[in-house]
Amino acid sequence: MIRNTYILIFFYIFFFAGSIGLIAQPDSLAIYSNQVDSTDKITIAPVRNVAKSGLDTVVTYSASDTVVFNVKAKRMRLRGKANVLYSQQNLKAEIIEIDFNSNKLHAEGSEDTSGIITGYPQFSDKGETFYGKIIDYNFKSQKGSIVFGETEVDNGFYFAEKIKKKSPTELCLKNGRFTTCDAPHPHYYFGSPKMEVIVKDRVFVDPIIFYVEDIPLFVVPFGMFFTLQNGRQSGIIIPSFYFSQNRGVSFENFGVYLALSDYYDTRFTADFYSKGGFTMKNFTQWKYQDIFAGELELEYGRSRFNSEEDFAKNWKLRFKHNHLFSPQEQITANLNFSSQDFNRNTQWNPNARQVQSITSNASYSKSFDNGSSFSATYSRTQNIISNSYTQSPSLSFSLPRYSPFKSMVASDSWLRDISLSYNGSVSYTDKRDIVVRTENGVTKRDTNNSWSSKITHNPRLSITLPKLSYFTFTPYFNFSLNNYFRKAHRYLDMKDTTEKTNYKHGFFTEYTYNAGIAMSTRIYGIAKPKIFGINAIRHTLQPNFSFSFRPDQGNPELGFYDSYYNPVTKKTVEYSTYRDDGGGIASNKFSGALNYSFINNIAMKIAQGDSLEDKTVDILSFNINGNYDFAKDFRPWSDISLSFHSTTLPGMNFSGSSMFTLYDEVLDANKNVIPTDDLLLSVNKGFARMTSLSLSLSTGFSSEGAFTSLPSRDIAQEDSIGLGERFARRMNAKEQTFDFFGDHSPGYSKFSLPWSLSLNFNYSYNKQTINNETQAFTVGTNFTFKITPTWDFNGSVQFDLLKYEMVSPIINIHKDMHCWELNISWYPTGYSKGFYLRFNIKSPLLQDLKWEQRSSDFR
Repeated sequence: MIRNTYILIFFYIFFFAGSIGLIAQPDSLAIYSNQVDSTDKITIAPVRNVAKSGLDTVVTYSASDTVVFNVKAKRMRLRGKANVLYSQQNLKAEIIEIDFNSNKLHAEGSEDTSGIITGYPQFSDKGETFYGKIIDYNFKSQKGSIVFGETEVDNGFYFAEKIKKKSPTELCLKNGRFTTCDAPHPHYYFGSPKMEVIVKDRVFVDPIIFYVEDIPLFVVPFGMFFTLQNGRQSGIIIPSFYFSQNRGVSFENFGVYLALSDYYDTRFTADFYSKGGFTMKNFTQWKYQDIFAGELELEYGRSRFNSEEDFAKNWKLRFKHNHLFSPQEQITANLNFSSQDFNRNTQWNPNARQVQSITSNASYSKSFDNGSSFSATYSRTQNIISNSYTQSPSLSFSLPRYSPFKSMVASDSWLRDISLSYNGSVSYTDKRDIVVRTENGVTKRDTNNSWSSKITHNPRLSITLPKLSYFTFTPYFNFSLNNYFRKAHRYLDMKDTTEKTNYKHGFFTEYTYNAGIAMSTRIYGIAKPKIFGINAIRHTLQPNFSFSFRPDQGNPELGFYDSYYNPVTKKTVEYSTYRDDGGGIASNKFSGALNYSFINNIAMKIAQGDSLEDKTVDILSFNINGNYDFAKDFRPWSDISLSFHSTTLPGMNFSGSSMFTLYDEVLDANKNVIPTDDLLLSVNKGFARMTSLSLSLSTGFSSEGAFTSLPSRDIAQEDSIGLGERFARRMNAKEQTFDFFGDHSPGYSKFSLPWSLSLNFNYSYNKQTINNETQAFTVGTNFTFKITPTWDFNGSVQFDLLKYEMVSPIINIHKDMHCWELNISWYPTGYSKGFYLRFNIKSPLLQDLKWEQRSSDFR
């Protein structure tokens, strides 16, 4: 932040370095032409004089008012949009004077009868533009000065009261300043009364002062120097500082940034709490062209909520890398590891504290010219609350689709569409479960570790039959095969009547297959009522039926299933011998099911006038699904599911789903539910009973109309006026007396309070059995409104209408103060109850200049 304050020296370097070649020390000047063009601009273009002129290139002078050239005195005066152009350098001003005897150039603006100065000098060089009140320069000694110079670089404004060039490489600056505020009179700036610049080397300051509304608030009371190199620069990161009731004096993100190379950099930071511990952090990132890029984040520390608790050790590792070897080969990795309860111990943001699991993924993939591909992957899921995890590396390979009959049969034969494909994989899974139990009032944590591995083969046969009339038939056949390296044998330990497992190691195989056929068609129903502007209503019904078959492979002779007898329960327990390794693909029961679904869409056409085409509006979409299992003797009909969606109501979205059972239930003498195999229809209790229902309705309103939200604010710094206009306003600014008595009031203005509001209603009903019923009904809202153009209020809240309680309310307040902003977040209830306040400069260039205050149970 402090280093950026002195980027202003580039302005002076560019100006004086560029102006050296503006006029090339002529001893005499020959006039090439003197003419008035269509805009009354007088142009005098001097060229090289064969006799004595030192001018080695063309310099063009122009002015819209007058050009006076005194040949005897060797002086030139240009007035009225004066312009001097030399190579890529351009000087503009209302008045430009050149004295060839003393080798001096002078440029300034002109004051009108009202005291307003216009035509301030503007200098441009290779895309850089600078302004000043007065420019004086000796092109022979290469010394000069500029009064009230100003430019804009990197969304910041740089200006000084006076700059003097005492040698080609040395500049002296008086009252240099830097700000990102685009107001003509900036609300804040960094300044130093004395600066000395060594061109392209360094800048010396003594001291540096931070001003707000021209009031000095902070000063570094000793001399300092800064490098003037371009690009990323190593330096100190300014920390956030605040007081916390629970953690004491707090410093966050204090550290150093190191720009080690054009391809990578690193950042070391630390958080210190006088009563809450510390956290050390490192963030390193790298990038090389479009070939590879990545990040490494490390954190380690010890923290506690208050001084009465023990310190908890916290650590975190995050690694991200993408490497593109070729369009057909690449590596991607996103790995996350952390200690138990890391987020709860280190994060104050309530959303981050609620995260319970983290995931890691890494993969290498390569595709070949023949369509086959190979990949190696690693995945890991960690529960950072219980510290249990599951991780699995795997290899996979696939072959492209092959049509064996494509070259053997005619082009219109359906046999050409028969195709074969294959993909296989090898995987290993390591799992750790943490079981919490209480024994004699003492909580104990047991760790259960397990592993599994398998090889999977999935060949696939695809057949597409020709369409028969209005019906489409799609048969299919699937075959899967797995290889394992162990086989489970379970038995009952009679000592404690618990199930125990022994493993037989070797190479084993399990396979399964299934087949089926699907049929679909479309049915249309159209009505033309021609009333109320409705010209037509169309109902589209798409019935889909499929039959699937899976054999019974539970025969012990196949080795996929085994069993043992439990004398305690007097039942035979059947189990899959490969279930522990992710197997069990073979079924121990025959399955033959008829699946059905009905996709419905109702739409209507509304008249738009004689010369316009009718407008089509979707009224309602709903789907019905279910199946009948021929292998089941008890309740072969599945529950029927219904889902629906409608956007017919303007500005509203309505959706829902429900489940229905076709079977009856009765209660015994103890009020226990006994399911029966009787259809409700057969016992005169209707066709079906609803077991669940969920409804969702959402809408939005605003001061501009339904479903219209307020424009989002952009916190980035915006230059509302140009650099030249800003400079002119700053130079011509006059102090305004406050209108205490309203003599200059603009009068009545229409009251405006822009706002937006979104509502969502959610209702759920569950009655899985006839004596167990639950309901939930919540309403949520997100709101935004402005009480003035600079005050924003927004928030969200959920309210349980059945329990009469609020859930996770959040209120945010934002105050825009031109180049500053104030943000307040308030959490009235919940685990993170408290507030967060931030007052900062809006510009990203000075994002570390801020004041923060927090109050919560965590802080």
